[in-house]
Amino acid sequence: MVGIASRPGGFSEELIDFLRPFLLTCSTLIVTLRSENAREQAEKTLRESEARGRAILNGASEAIVTVDEQGKIEDINPATEKIFGYSLEELKGNNVKLLMPEPFKSQHDDYLRHYLETKIPKIIGTGREVFGKRKDGTVFPMELSVNHITVGGRNIFTGVIRDISEQKNSAIELKRLNESLSNRVTELDNLNETNQILNEMSSYFQSAETLDELNRILIKYCSPLFNLESGAFFQLTGKHLVECVATWGEQYNGLRDFKTNECWALRRGDSKVVDSSTEILACEHLHNLDLTHSVCMPVTTREGAVGLLSVYSRHKDNDEHEVRAERIERNYKLLSSIGDRLGTAISNIKLRETLRIESIHDPLTKLYNRRFFEESVELELRRSKRSDKPLSLLIIDADHFKRFNDEFGHEAGDLVLQNLAKIIKSKTRKEDIPCRYGGEEFTIMLSEADKELAIARAEEIRKIVASTKINYKGSELPSITISSGVASIPEDAEDQFECFTLADKALYKAKEKGRNMVVAAD
Repeated sequence: MVGIASRPGGFSEELIDFLRPFLLTCSTLIVTLRSENAREQAEKTLRESEARGRAILNGASEAIVTVDEQGKIEDINPATEKIFGYSLEELKGNNVKLLMPEPFKSQHDDYLRHYLETKIPKIIGTGREVFGKRKDGTVFPMELSVNHITVGGRNIFTGVIRDISEQKNSAIELKRLNESLSNRVTELDNLNETNQILNEMSSYFQSAETLDELNRILIKYCSPLFNLESGAFFQLTGKHLVECVATWGEQYNGLRDFKTNECWALRRGDSKVVDSSTEILACEHLHNLDLTHSVCMPVTTREGAVGLLSVYSRHKDNDEHEVRAERIERNYKLLSSIGDRLGTAISNIKLRETLRIESIHDPLTKLYNRRFFEESVELELRRSKRSDKPLSLLIIDADHFKRFNDEFGHEAGDLVLQNLAKIIKSKTRKEDIPCRYGGEEFTIMLSEADKELAIARAEEIRKIVASTKINYKGSELPSITISSGVASIPEDAEDQFECFTLADKALYKAKEKGRNMVVAAD
């Protein structure tokens, strides 16, 4: 807004028309500045999104290869280098046929050309088993899934490749055992049952939303998987502490909390197998347990170790060396498989929790943001009506905050808001919802709190804020005060909208009466 005033004789229509280009220029400058700010924010968001995408690609265990419509390789992830043995520099610009043996190599261009001309997919959008060729000439089986996208008018194809050599080899070995060892049918049945349990456990892992759910899933499925052993999952709770959070099988003193240096597996970052009760390098947390064998397996994520899986056996009836060795090998493989799945599940849960926290909290004050507050108030109101309990709302505003910002700067203002948020948070219960509603305005929803309690809480916060001293760059900032409006349901209002309106009006009354006070709705 531009204002021009105090001209003797006033303004004529001619002069107003003369000034109009100047005003249009001002508005154009403002709109341009806003557009530039929006563009910069969009670029920042894009960079962050690209960084997250690159982190996901770099952490993937599958090979990911991107090619253009001529089949030329544009990009690969680190897993591609590991699986095929080529570096990005060796592959970039080359046709993806370099990674294929015959006859796939000769047929590839026809596949791609046929799809681009007819849009009839043969391999696009579907997974299939094919063969790949490493740099050293080795041909290996793999699962391939190809997806097609259009970017800027260009056709881009992304292939996701999983090396299934190990699975294929396992299948071949299993077939050989079936053909040559008919007396092992029972063992194979048990193996199938184990795979079924693992697959079902993996499905629950993928659906779990909390670490506690993961622990319950472990207990349910590890009990039948390790039916001759006891076991536990230990979670790293600190830099040097390990807490037992899930156990199965026989309970004894080995399943306890301990320090990380009491376990060789955690010390070395690798599995530790004890194959006899006389092992001189047994883990200290297994000391004096008279075990026949044990396996300790660290559970890791991209951030490092997060826990430890262990199984222990004290059964003497199957103590023959060969039987024990087979059982140890089985347990080792099972733990390794479970650990990989568990590490991925823990990473996913922590990532979702981090994203959830960021989405509902104000970045400056760490209080809840306005969107979360408005969603929660409606939910809490329903609970309040069901339980016939009161619900109170506080609206808090920092007095003369704009003047404070103008005099001492936004950095000092941010520091004041952070200290105010800490005071508010310290005076709210776990079930309350403190929020930075906008600017220097805060709200608090007090569950099961009547109007009298809400007024007392608001007055307590006001007194603490008024007496708080804040140091900024070696100097003490002037004290700042707050004004508060209070309203309650059902005493003042029937719904959250009316309650907020009444609390807001009460806040303005506090401002009109001189600020630094609490006013309740009439």
